[in-house]
Amino acid sequence: MNIFIIAWLKSSHNTDLQEQTYFGLRNANSKKSIMIIATKPYSKLKLFSIWSQLECFAEKVDKIIISNAKNEFEDELSAFLEEVKRDMPQIGSKIEVQNHLNDRYDAGLWCDALTIEGNATHKRSSVIRPLLLSEYDQFFLINDSIIAVEPFNEVLDALERKNADLVSLNYWMYKNYEKEGVVNGTYWVESPVRAFSKKGMQVYSNHVCNLDTIRWRADCPHLKNLRNHRNKRCIVEKTEIDVAKYFPQDKVFGLYSGDDGTDQHWANNFTYWNKLRDEQSFPAMKNSNTKMLARIRIERPQDFTRCTTKYKDKSSERK
Repeated sequence: MNIFIIAWLKSSHNTDLQEQTYFGLRNANSKKSIMIIATKPYSKLKLFSIWSQLECFAEKVDKIIISNAKNEFEDELSAFLEEVKRDMPQIGSKIEVQNHLNDRYDAGLWCDALTIEGNATHKRSSVIRPLLLSEYDQFFLINDSIIAVEPFNEVLDALERKNADLVSLNYWMYKNYEKEGVVNGTYWVESPVRAFSKKGMQVYSNHVCNLDTIRWRADCPHLKNLRNHRNKRCIVEKTEIDVAKYFPQDKVFGLYSGDDGTDQHWANNFTYWNKLRDEQSFPAMKNSNTKMLARIRIERPQDFTRCTTKYKDKSSERK
């Protein structure tokens, strides 16, 4: 039996619902949660990816916000949402689409949605917005680069099980990296799939959501020798790589190593990714590496269909 298939267990000694996962038997999560999907759906593959997340990652969350880049692909997203509501009405009833200025990539889309919901500090604001009164206990942030291949709720469940404030799908250790203020052995977690406790979201809001538009010359001058994409790299450092350092070490966890010791990212290393799938039921793949997707489509075709069983446009997995 697949280890991520829910096993509902009851006994005379324990009436709590429990689930069996790769990470062990645990009580079903009772925390109230919100899921925010950052997207700029410029291709059918992006919509295919979001569908997979809704079908396999979103069943237990209480609210879903699709945070879209303003004035871009709004008609396509509206048509997509109607399809979700028709074919997955239980999921569709929880979704709200918001359109925001895309000035800080994924972090901006997440933070703008959180701000609208009253769960984050406005950018440029020196006023720290307290989250103690938020109706949500957990915050699930994900972007449209992730294709779900397994039903998965562990990033949320691990927050409570590990008493954590930040849980990510993947973690890294700096090994061969040179940056002012960063030393080898520094621990960080990837941003495409992250979950925060209420306290953790307060920290994220205070340090990330109140950032103004990030510019490499002012915020990351150490990137002066980088040839291309300096602004994007600076945003990644400020809103992804640096985030773990704002938390005590015992409050941040990644569930799977980002590489197999070779510094090659799991999304670009079929051998390692395939091993994670077979041995640990790794629940996702990325849509950014088209060559790897083509190989997965040939060698593991079931991973393209398991979380899109109700999606009509199967051609979108190729575009």
